[in-house]
Amino acid sequence: MKHQGGVVARRCGLRGQRGYADRHRGNQSQHASSADHRLLGDDDAPTVRRALHVGPRPRDRTHLQGVRCAAGDDGADGGLRAGHAPPWHGELILGHKGPIGSDDLLYLDPDSDEDIRLAIVAFGPQTLALGGREFGDVVLHTYFTPETLRRCVRTVKEAAEQAGRDPDSVRVWSCLATVSDHLPEATRLPKTVGRLATCLQGYCDLLVRTDDWDPAVHRRFREGEVVRFVPGGIDHRATSGQIEHIADLIPDEWLEAAATGTPQRCAERIRRERALGADAVIMLGATPAELAPVVEAHRAIGH
Repeated sequence: MKHQGGVVARRCGLRGQRGYADRHRGNQSQHASSADHRLLGDDDAPTVRRALHVGPRPRDRTHLQGVRCAAGDDGADGGLRAGHAPPWHGELILGHKGPIGSDDLLYLDPDSDEDIRLAIVAFGPQTLALGGREFGDVVLHTYFTPETLRRCVRTVKEAAEQAGRDPDSVRVWSCLATVSDHLPEATRLPKTVGRLATCLQGYCDLLVRTDDWDPAVHRRFREGEVVRFVPGGIDHRATSGQIEHIADLIPDEWLEAAATGTPQRCAERIRRERALGADAVIMLGATPAELAPVVEAHRAIGH
């Protein structure tokens, strides 16, 4: 349990994503409740912003596991919604029926009294709208272009307003790959080229369609001999030579959907994400020590 992000949760209230389609609704609720106490402690209750962070799984992975792929309103099944939270306040839910399953009983403890915010990872317009209607936080994927970010924020906020909610009550998080050039190139390449290449591997054409990138370029990438023979995720399985070769298959403008360059330039890109509508920005792809110069640069230019 200690590796689920309790220290980070003390500051921002988000933990690692859980796929909602392949876990029982009662277990989802119980895991979040346990993490609340075991990771953060009861004494933090007045100050810590806690969240159960869920999201859909890639279709090919869920099919291989024999799990029906969830989409759209499926994410609100099992009480995973802002208006009808999981049984964290001692509720007894009988005869639940939803799009990803039915349960005779959903119940934790009569003494439960948890205040856990609900967050969802969103990619497509249906899940984005679901986040706006039902969730407190919507976390976007990495390598979203500025136009994609702007569109996603608009979709979430409009859905919240149409559902009678205050759009400002739903936080949209940009997930921004942040790799400053104070790091050596051998360290940067797996975090930039390698990471984007892994996304292009794992999400098939979803990221390409979302960012309105050229599908012909993506097809050439996927058909590349080096790409096809890397045994797993490119960012952690490819050699440095393979990543250098793969870099030639990815257009520079695709890699621009990240914060790169000097720490000051990265900090300016973070500010731009906020200007495009993101309520908060997650810096992804580097350790806290590696991000320290970017954080200092961001502090220097102000929030």
